Amino acid sequence: MQQPGYWLDQIRRTVRFADGVTALQTMGVTACLELGPDGVLSGMAQETAPDTVFAPVLRKDRDETDTALTAISRLWTVGAGVDWAKVFADWGGRAVDLPTYAFQRDRFWPEPWVSPTVGDGADSAFWNAVEREDLEELAGLESALPALTAWRRRHRERSTLDSWRYQVTWKPLTDLPPAPLSGTWAVIGQEETDVSAALAAAGARVVNIPAEEAAQLPDIAGVVLLASGWADTLAAVQALGEVPAPL
Repeated sequence: MQQPGYWLDQIRRTVRFADGVTALQTMGVTACLELGPDGVLSGMAQETAPDTVFAPVLRKDRDETDTALTAISRLWTVGAGVDWAKVFADWGGRAVDLPTYAFQRDRFWPEPWVSPTVGDGADSAFWNAVEREDLEELAGLESALPALTAWRRRHRERSTLDSWRYQVTWKPLTDLPPAPLSGTWAVIGQEETDVSAALAAAGARVVNIPAEEAAQLPDIAGVVLLASGWADTLAAVQALGEVPAPL
C-alpha cells in the first residue's frame, strides 16, 4: 500500500473488494479498523459482512482525535486488544476504580422470595415418604398413596404459582368520620324504613315517593332504591334514566 504501483493497480485492474472482505470472514476476522480519509470502505464492507465491526479512524468534517478514540474504543468493546497506556501517555491518563453500585452502596435488585417451611419434622418425614412413594415406610396406606402423591404435587405447584402472583385483599376502613348529607334524597320502594331514618339522621331531607315522581323532583341529591325484585328494579332504573343524581 506504500508503493505507487499498488494504487496504479487499483485503477487498471479489478479491485475484488467483496472477495477481500469475504476472505477476512473466512479467516475469522470479526473487527476491522479502516485507515483512510473517511468511512466509505467501512460502509461498503458492512454490506458484505454485516456481523463484522468496521471502525473508520478518520471521518470527514469531524475532529481527528475524537474520531480515532471512538474507533479504537469501539474495537475494544468487541474484544480487540488496545494498549491504553500508550493511548493516554501524552495526557497523563490513569486507571481508576469504578464507583460502587448506586454510589451509596444501596442494592435495589429484587431478592428472590423463599417460601417458609411449614410443619415439624414428623410432617416433613411423612410427606417426603409420600413423594418417594415409599410403601415400606407408609405400610397400610398403599391404596391412598397415589391420591396423596397427586395431591401433594398439585399443592406444591399451586403454592409455587401463588408465590409468583399478586393477591388482592380487601380490608374495611374503621373509625371513619361520618359523612354529612344535604339536599333532597328520594327513597323508592318502601316507606318508613331504617334507611330513611339513617338518611335523615345524616342531614338529608327524605321523601318516600315512586320512581316516576322522583324523576320530576328538582335538584335531587340522591336516590335510594329498595325494590322487591328484578322487574321493579328495571322499571325504576328506566324511570330514573334522566336523573343526574347517584342511584
